[in-house]
Amino acid sequence: MKKKLFLILLTIFMIVLVSCNEDEPIQTEPSSEAETEAEAQSLTLVADGDAQYAVILPVESTGPMREAVNSFADKLSGLYGVKFEVKKNKNLAGGKRLLMVGVPEDDSYTEYFADVPYGEYAVKITDDGNIVVAAWSIDAIGNACTKLFLKLQNAYGAGDTLGTINDEILIKGKDTALLDCAVPHFSLTKMPRIFHVSGVHGAYELLYKNTDVAEYDAYRKTLSDSGFECLQEYSKESNTFSVYRKDGVEVTVDYFGKTKEFAVIIDKPKYEAPFTPASITAVTVPKLIEPGLEYDGALKGMCYVLQASDGSFVIIDSGDSDPKFLGRLYEVLKENVTDGSKPHIRAWFVTHAHGDHMSGVADIASSKYAAMIKCDAVYSNMPYEGYQTAYDNSTYASRVSKLEKAAKTFGADYVTARTGQTYYFADIEITILGSVDDMFLTEFADLDETSIVMTASVAGKKILFTGDAGPSVIGQYIMKRYGAETLKSDICQAMSHGTNNSAFTDFYKAVDPDIYLWCANTEFYNKHTPNKYIQSDKSAEIVYSYNGKYTIMLDK
Repeated sequence: MKKKLFLILLTIFMIVLVSCNEDEPIQTEPSSEAETEAEAQSLTLVADGDAQYAVILPVESTGPMREAVNSFADKLSGLYGVKFEVKKNKNLAGGKRLLMVGVPEDDSYTEYFADVPYGEYAVKITDDGNIVVAAWSIDAIGNACTKLFLKLQNAYGAGDTLGTINDEILIKGKDTALLDCAVPHFSLTKMPRIFHVSGVHGAYELLYKNTDVAEYDAYRKTLSDSGFECLQEYSKESNTFSVYRKDGVEVTVDYFGKTKEFAVIIDKPKYEAPFTPASITAVTVPKLIEPGLEYDGALKGMCYVLQASDGSFVIIDSGDSDPKFLGRLYEVLKENVTDGSKPHIRAWFVTHAHGDHMSGVADIASSKYAAMIKCDAVYSNMPYEGYQTAYDNSTYASRVSKLEKAAKTFGADYVTARTGQTYYFADIEITILGSVDDMFLTEFADLDETSIVMTASVAGKKILFTGDAGPSVIGQYIMKRYGAETLKSDICQAMSHGTNNSAFTDFYKAVDPDIYLWCANTEFYNKHTPNKYIQSDKSAEIVYSYNGKYTIMLDK
């Protein structure tokens, strides 16, 4: 009886409830289709005869990047007959909405990059009505902007004179054929402060700031979990370096503890650098040879020859172009070969693209001596193609082309020497402390600033080579990232031919060498102010190249 009474009362309650709410629609969760429709936006680039968007440059952009963005803005201006202004950052947009091209200056729009892999690009609309060209490189930005403009141009021809942007016009695409396998993002919450692609060797280069070693370790694990093989990993001071490879794609991962910077370089090299030591049979005493190119008072550039215990050679730079140089360098190599065979050059490093450092190798490659030596690899790291200065632009491209051709003539690999990588040539260990990788979006005043800085260790001795690195390289990168444990060396090549600069003093103090290698002839030495600190360092010997060929035995 009680059960029947309960059911009757419940029925009456439900009838009253429905009756009371019959004029109010029942609220339900929207369908996915409704959600999509609500999120869709239709934006116009032009209204009331004015551009509604300011075009925002990527963070720290230079030459080619600015050219690509300015060209895109000019095309928009020409299409719609209004001026689309290009601004350095969003704070200069003057109240207009943002058309952001490439990596922005802060992490506000990180989410729009999170699902765009390195090597791809996408054009997206943000929740606040801005437009993001999500791209990691110059090539990707150019491709994305070109496709976006073509879509707008086609729409304009069909009568859309306001430049309507909606979900249907969004673009996705691949950048280049550089990457054949997916490389995991370092971070989905941080944006790289610097990025670059193309260049002489073509690579993605990303630098993240305000990071810690735990993030470095986590990324290394992510690479391993993604099937990348670790080829090299080592730590020194608070810095840690590693190299990974999968399906021909190489990822160099550097963490600089003093500056809390994390660098990721993604490349597809056509070679395998010697990342591990190999056993050798010793036949000679390791030595450092200056081949004596500063003859007859002429400044013929820098060149140093290292000989390993097995009799093979590593050469640093190659001097300037001169017929006398060809035979002189060959004779130095030949007279130090113990078994009468061809001189075997395991690696020929070119620190930068100035003629007095790189022309000699091209001359030898085009001479009879090319067939009289064996060269395994030419190592360099040249700035990207858009690099230009009034001083260097006219001959830079031709010099780099000659260097590539020289490597091909030798039948040698053409290798990019990356910051943080360590190579082993017999018992000579070469570590790259700095290269153009560290400043790839900086506008250089001179190619000297792109010099490779490296150490060579053999027979318990360490030699530091600096090329023509100037104060900006030494002060901004080398001294900030490395301490005395890394820099302390037995022998130090005086920077920029020994010219005087007080900015070098702290560097020389940290290196604290027993011997300075001073590459300068008498004319250069007398014309330029010699480095005062080196001259005042009574604890070290100075070896001048203008005194002719000399040899330093490295077993003592």
